[in-house]
Amino acid sequence: MKKFWRIALPLLTLAVLLFVFSNSMQNASASSKKSSQVTKVVVQTIEKVVKRPISQQKTESIIRKLAHASEFGLLAFLLSLSVFVRRGEILHSRYEIFFSVLFCALTDEFLQTFSKGRYPAVVDVMIDFSGALAGFGAVVVLTALFRIRKTARERKKA
Repeated sequence: MKKFWRIALPLLTLAVLLFVFSNSMQNASASSKKSSQVTKVVVQTIEKVVKRPISQQKTESIIRKLAHASEFGLLAFLLSLSVFVRRGEILHSRYEIFFSVLFCALTDEFLQTFSKGRYPAVVDVMIDFSGALAGFGAVVVLTALFRIRKTARERKKA
């Protein structure tokens, strides 16, 4: 099973990275259309829950930023899991993971310069990196829980 994850996790990481980069290469109108569709669904759902109208324009901005953070959170999560499966630890590799994700975030913003109506933003890199920190943190917590569970099992056997 470990061999499967050693192959699957890097492939999933690459797939997420390609998804992120493909989103960055969309022109402004295509990107905006996609965001508007997602925002419409989210606004309708929230309005049903809170039973009052919500600004779609403000909500779209928040959703766009959350999408950035989520994409890079998932990227860092998968990359961190890949490192854990290969090396059995991630804390010693944290700088490699952080710099890899930061490089991807900078590349993502650079790619937007080639898309009509899009432009790079330092704030987006910071949001991307914040999401990456959350993804890395989630793996740190999961691996700690995994180790605790493994230790408990070993103690029961002994």
